[in-house]
Amino acid sequence: MTDTSGDSIGDPDHTIIPGDTLKKILEYLGVSTEEVPGLTTEVVEGIIAGKEAISPKIADILEKVTGAPASVWNDLERNCAVRFEKHGGLNPDEESKDMSNLSFEDLREKNVARCVAVYHPLDSWSPTDWGCALAGEVGEACNILKKHKRGDAGPHFRRDLSDELADVVIYADLLAARCGIELGEAVKFKFNLVSERKGSSIKL
Repeated sequence: MTDTSGDSIGDPDHTIIPGDTLKKILEYLGVSTEEVPGLTTEVVEGIIAGKEAISPKIADILEKVTGAPASVWNDLERNCAVRFEKHGGLNPDEESKDMSNLSFEDLREKNVARCVAVYHPLDSWSPTDWGCALAGEVGEACNILKKHKRGDAGPHFRRDLSDELADVVIYADLLAARCGIELGEAVKFKFNLVSERKGSSIKL
């Protein structure tokens, strides 16, 4: 892999760098590069420096250490490599992202990566914890709707509701990730199931 240690995981216009993510998680966990079970210091530091690729075997080890699923590490590595090959580097300024084409897969990759890098490992919260957080976001959205109904929602009703509904989707995806559920596949399956039940030809 090419050295990408200077790229920022916090910049939405840049690819999420596996090494940056790993470094932040290890710092959060209080684990040094010498203390990662199953990996040598050289390998860990190589990943952080962007000089060592994350193989499927390494991804399995990182799952046990960080709590982030191996699939997330594999996806980060693959997307980083693809973006570098496409742009000859990891600054895709010339590639404007159309967020209207956001996919469940893209949401899952970035969602879990940000969770473990900025907040905490995904499995440090139980499914019940994630479910309660999701319920809280639904409650926030309902509170805005209640205020709107009684006429005191404020001038930014749609913006406020939009923010809360976005949080609902984000937390639903994190809960699904925690439970090993691919949300996109689940939505498609249930949508089509209801269409069949109702005799509708409209399917995903």
